Amino acid sequence: MPYNSQELLSMARREYVLGNTLVNENISFIEDQISDPFGSGSSDFFRKIRTDTSKDRLDEICMRLFDKVEDVFTGLEFDFSECDQHLGQMFRAVYKFLVCNAAKNMKVFIREYLYSNKNRKVLLADHLNTKLPTYPKEQYGKKEYYILITKLPVIAKQIFEEDITMEDFLSYLERAGDTPVYFEVLHKMLDKGYMIDKGVINEMFKMFKKSDKFDQTMCKLQMAITRDMINPYLEENGLMSLKTPPVEDPEPEEDEEEDSDESAS
Repeated sequence: MPYNSQELLSMARREYVLGNTLVNENISFIEDQISDPFGSGSSDFFRKIRTDTSKDRLDEICMRLFDKVEDVFTGLEFDFSECDQHLGQMFRAVYKFLVCNAAKNMKVFIREYLYSNKNRKVLLADHLNTKLPTYPKEQYGKKEYYILITKLPVIAKQIFEEDITMEDFLSYLERAGDTPVYFEVLHKMLDKGYMIDKGVINEMFKMFKKSDKFDQTMCKLQMAITRDMINPYLEENGLMSLKTPPVEDPEPEEDEEEDSDESAS
C-alpha cells in the first residue's frame, strides 16, 4: 500500500531522530573510551559515525572529540587553524592510536625497544652489577635474560623515565612491520603542526601502568622474550633438553581491522 505524504514525512522524521540518537550514543561511547583507553575495549564506534554523517557534521563531531582528547591527554594539543581539509581521517588516526590499539601499541613498543641490544644493555647495566643469588642457568641461559624476565615491570618503567616522543614511539612500532595506514596520518599531523606532542607517550604509559592491561602485557612479553631470545640461546648452547617445558604462548592478538581511508577525508 503506497504511503501518503504525511506518512512519508513522519517516517523521515523518525529516521532522522533515530539516526541522531545513534550518532550521539556513539559519541558518548567514544568519549568514555578516551577517558579510559586501557580499560574500555577496542571497539571502533567512530566507523559507524563516519558512515552515517555528512562531512561537515563530522567535522563538528571531530572537534568535540579532539577537545575531549586534549582534556584527558594534556600531553597533546591540536591546532587546525591552518587546516583546509576535513577532520574525519585525522580523528580516526588519533582514536585508533590512543584508544582502540593503545594496549597493543604499548606492548609492541616495549618489545621492540627491549629487542635492541643497545637499549637492553643500558637498561640492564645497573641490575647486572647487583649481587644475585644463583639463578637456574638451564632455564634462562644468561644472567641478562634472568634479570630481564624477573624484573620486566621495573625495566619497562625505566624505559619511560626518558622522554619518549611520539615520533620515537611510532618508529619502534614500525620496526615490527605491518605498519597500519593510520601511522602515515599521524606523521603528517605532527609534520604540519596539526598535532603537537608535549609528552603524550609518557602520559600514556602512566595510564597503562595503572590499568589491568599492564600485568597482562608483562606476561605476554615474558613469553615473547623466552621464545625469541632465551630458547634460541639454549638451543645454540645445548641446554634446551634441561629446560622445564615452557608455558605455551596464547593465541596471537588479531590486528584491528583496517577499513578504507577513501571516505575518511
